[in-house]
Amino acid sequence: MLSGTSSGSSEFLKYAHFRVHPRPDGSPWTLGVGGMGLTYKAFDTRLRIDVALKVIHPAKLGDPDAQRLFIREARAAARVSHPNVASISFLEERESAGAVFYAMEFVDGLSLHSWMRRHGRPRLGQALGFAEQAAHGLSAIHEQQIVHRDLKPPNLMVVQYQGDHPRFRALTASGGCLVKIIDFGLARSSGAPLSPDFAEPDAPLPTTGFRGTVAYASPEQCEEEPDIDGRSDLYSLGCILWEMLAGRPPFVAPNHREMLNQHVSCAPPWETLKNVPEPVVEVLRRLLAKDRTERYHDATGAAEAIVGARRAAGDAVLAPAAVPIGTAGRLKPNSSVSNDARPSEPPPTQRTSSPSTPGGTHITVNLPSRWWIGALAAVVLLAGVVAWAFVARHSRLPPPVAAPVAADPAAQKRTVAVMRFTTVGNDSESENFADGMSEDMLNSLGKIRGLRVVSVASVERRAGGTSEKRDLVGELGVGSVLEGSVRRQGTRFRITTRLNDARTGQQLWSDSYDREAFDAFEIQRTVANEIARALALNLSPGEQEAIVQRPTASAEAYDLFLKARNLQRSGTRTESLQSEVVSLYERALQLDPNFALAWAHISKAHGTVYWFAIDKTPQRIARARGAAETAIRLQPALADGHVALGSALSYQDRDLDRALEAFRVALAIAPGNAEALDAAAHILRRKDRWEEGLVMFRESASLAPDDANKVSALATHLSAMRRYAEAEPIFKRATEISGGNAYREIRYWSCVADRTGDWNIYVSKARELAGRVPPDRRWRVQWMTRDFRAALETIRALPGDDVAAALQRVPKSLLFGRLHRALGEETQAQACFQDAFSKVRAQAEANPSDPGWQMKLADAFAGVGDRENALAMGEAALRLMPETRDGVAAHQLMEEFAQVCADVGAVDRACELLSRILHVEYRLGLLEVRNSPSFDPLRGQPQFETLLRGRL
Repeated sequence: MLSGTSSGSSEFLKYAHFRVHPRPDGSPWTLGVGGMGLTYKAFDTRLRIDVALKVIHPAKLGDPDAQRLFIREARAAARVSHPNVASISFLEERESAGAVFYAMEFVDGLSLHSWMRRHGRPRLGQALGFAEQAAHGLSAIHEQQIVHRDLKPPNLMVVQYQGDHPRFRALTASGGCLVKIIDFGLARSSGAPLSPDFAEPDAPLPTTGFRGTVAYASPEQCEEEPDIDGRSDLYSLGCILWEMLAGRPPFVAPNHREMLNQHVSCAPPWETLKNVPEPVVEVLRRLLAKDRTERYHDATGAAEAIVGARRAAGDAVLAPAAVPIGTAGRLKPNSSVSNDARPSEPPPTQRTSSPSTPGGTHITVNLPSRWWIGALAAVVLLAGVVAWAFVARHSRLPPPVAAPVAADPAAQKRTVAVMRFTTVGNDSESENFADGMSEDMLNSLGKIRGLRVVSVASVERRAGGTSEKRDLVGELGVGSVLEGSVRRQGTRFRITTRLNDARTGQQLWSDSYDREAFDAFEIQRTVANEIARALALNLSPGEQEAIVQRPTASAEAYDLFLKARNLQRSGTRTESLQSEVVSLYERALQLDPNFALAWAHISKAHGTVYWFAIDKTPQRIARARGAAETAIRLQPALADGHVALGSALSYQDRDLDRALEAFRVALAIAPGNAEALDAAAHILRRKDRWEEGLVMFRESASLAPDDANKVSALATHLSAMRRYAEAEPIFKRATEISGGNAYREIRYWSCVADRTGDWNIYVSKARELAGRVPPDRRWRVQWMTRDFRAALETIRALPGDDVAAALQRVPKSLLFGRLHRALGEETQAQACFQDAFSKVRAQAEANPSDPGWQMKLADAFAGVGDRENALAMGEAALRLMPETRDGVAAHQLMEEFAQVCADVGAVDRACELLSRILHVEYRLGLLEVRNSPSFDPLRGQPQFETLLRGRL
């Protein structure tokens, strides 16, 4: 029986006799979120032990196929009993009990992926020990005629013991670590038929379509062969061993399709293993053989070969690795996680499994955890940074923004581009309806798990004729194009839709509908079913239900919603437009308070107003969070609601862990949701998981390659990673598809300058384009190009007494003070700083936990010449935002504090801060530090000149 309360007590959530542990804030302790379910840390009140409780996803309740698959997972895992495999202790399969769930062993450790992120690559002997244990676990799994199909570092748990634990002396070669295999979400039968009490004869098995994590998938998985056996898991084990030895999997690519191709047809880069002993390389050659018959016959043979390789490689690899500094006994708890899950990040007191990226790409930087202690650590850090930079810049070619053509024709066939629906006539209501129809079709199709949908914005500029449609095949890997038109006749609409083959132009299906405007939802359901039928896709009952669900019962409310959404999509951030957007949503919700989609979008509107400092009050972000929670309460399986909640959580308290969890839920509901991908990528970046964020940014941009915002986000991310050569063409593309947006063009020239080291390129182009940049951004360009007088006039002409600066609204007088000082007008500067000081101080005192306002107060103290308080306040602001909480925000504060330190003559501290942010992924590059007016007070100082020469 499922029960719950909204309090923060330990009774927050129950499943039968299992009580879900609450987090400190009272929310359920979620360990993982995947396409099939959610995994909680829970307490078994009968056995009185902690367990990992996996509950079927709410969107899957009522879906018999999904429930059968979920139950198969539990029964598959329960058949296996082995020390290297997590065990199952309970299954509740009756939906009438309130939920379908099972309890599994709570593994008290870290996933192998998290372990490597924390400790770096294991020693050779330890890596072989880990692989040997995994092979033994696979042997037990395969004995039960089960293939795991999703073996990867997040699904291998590592339990660390201090020294030689008396019960696990055999683990010496693994450095005192016990390895356990978890997560049977993609397991399937092989060999002999399963017993009747395990398999249901009429249950459809997921034997078609790619299943697994692409970075660790065998060639036969990539080619979707139906007869997968245990040797597929051995290939995955080879990929994991490779990653432990080399710091990355054998194949890394910008998108799924390219990586699938590499597994099938490309040789691994054996040259990267030149320092690995030949016996170990020979094991990898067998494990990674393209032809499964050339791999080890079974997992036991693989385990024996690994032991033999360790012995043949010499006694040095047998020495146990030291227990990491700070580890006493066991590490903090961790748990098994759900199938294909991207586990949620923990609160500060616990580290859980880090997810695989959508592309399965992991880059492990083998740096010591406390690099700043001692001269030796500094040397190791420098070597690690140089090595990482070399790998990042030279181990891959700059990938295209759009995904390349899939080698698998079936995968290409299942990629559909949704065109913007056209209208007959110039009626604005018809335009709104057509835009809404095409976007809603995109969202409906995005809920079909076997379909990849390219967004409206990405194709509306091209594909106007036959040749352009064929271009989609080459550029986007599109197999078919959905087009539609809308004709309005009074209160009725005639809607025509057609699906064409993108290569040949052959019509695959078409139909016309004469309906009242509000019957559009029924049309969407019909079209989605027809497309699925045309592409030979079988929709599950859950997908059918998700597609058919009407967002509102009010035609008028829906019309207001469409108007607001179209304004919201424009990207304009002015206060007047955002107010109009909010007003339209409010009117829609007055007509239908149960309109969940409108609640989700008004939440996003409130979040935009808050984030871009139009209204940076607690009340505004509370409205955003409340609206998102209302949307989810009304419609739990609404992806937009979870995206809105994630955004609000990240904006309000920078609760990045729960925000990421919300985005993962959204992606579990709608895997092709580009907005959720983009939002999750931004969070991963803030959590210092740049490579994972990069994969998500790439996927988001590939789904919408003509969406300037998403393309620009990818370019910005690459630029912050100092990968200017890759970022430059993507910035250029963002400029082109935004119609020559001047600000984006300036960002492109800034990237060119960073790549070439020629600051004059940026200055000349930025001055030429500044007049076309909106005033709220123009003054920043004028500051950087030292056009201080023009910047004064630009700011003075802006409405109001304050202006947005670094996502914070500050008094204009604070900026005036800086500009007058830069012009040498000290008297005017002092007057401005004095005026700004009282205003900033009032805000800082009213918001004592806001690091942004505390840093602005440090700036104001510096402006009026109070060196002691400026430095103290700046240090206090940094303590409020450590790098572990939000890396991007922390580095932004470091940059601001470096400017404060420069202003008050604290040269050593300024250079220390700049050195730190120049050695991590961040927007600020060495060229800007060398030329920015913000650091003029440091010029000529020996420490600063040493920094500029790259020696600090």
